[in-house]
Parts: sequence; structure tokens; C-alpha cells
Amino acid sequence: MGALLGNKGPSPSTLLAVFVLSVCFFLTEATWKPTDIMVEPLKPMEGGSVRLIPLTHPRDIVTCRWFRGGTDGDSTIVVFYFYPSPVSRNRASYTGRETLNANCTLEITDLTVSDTAKYTALLESPFGSRLGTVELVISGRLP
Repeated sequence: MGALLGNKGPSPSTLLAVFVLSVCFFLTEATWKPTDIMVEPLKPMEGGSVRLIPLTHPRDIVTCRWFRGGTDGDSTIVVFYFYPSPVSRNRASYTGRETLNANCTLEITDLTVSDTAKYTALLESPFGSRLGTVELVISGRLP
């Protein structure tokens, strides 16, 4: 229509930029989907243990990562690699009290009030990934 009004229309570079941005948008939408995290027990206590369970998993999961606080490298607690052979690797935020199960459930034992933080699970797959965050609050011991 722009050509009918004497306007040359968008340049090829503008069209390319729009195309690339739209593809990136759709890839981002397809790649990151949310997952809820279930906390067991609902009100964990100091000295006890807690399990953080991602409720939905992507198809053909390749890695499972858990973070404490942020989602940078220093916040990574543990990574579970499913392929080529299952193996778990402890990272910078690992305290020795965390265990990661093959279903991506993170268990933390001997809880302290300082374990109160935001925990994030990233479950990665070539078919899209799941990202979930939960705020964990550890209550003090009962008298």
C-alpha cells in the first residue's frame, strides 16, 4: 500500500530486523515455560528437612539445575546431567546438605534459618525448558 501512495515502503534491512526479532520472540516463548515448585513440608522447620519438587518436566530432559538466591553461576547449588550418562555435579552454592534426585527434586537437610531464600529450578530440554521459583522460609525451632 505504501508503494501506491508514492512511498517506497520498508527497506530490506528493516524487514530483516523485524523477521529476526519475531523469530527470537517465538523461540523465547517456546523455550521458557513456567513450572510450579511444591514444598514438602509446607512449613519447614530449623533442624528438619525439605523437598522442593518441580511439578512439570519438559520432554526428554537433558539437565536439571537448582539455584539459591539468584540464577548466576555463583548461585548454582547442583546440576544433574541426564546424558550421556546420569551424573550430578555440585556447584558454588552447595553446602553439603543438598541432594538432587533423578526427578529433579532438591532435598535439603539439617535446615537453618539462613536457608531462607528464593530457590529456582531450571529443567532443560531440546524441546523447551521449564523454569520455576519458590520462596522458601525456614521457621525457628519450637521451644
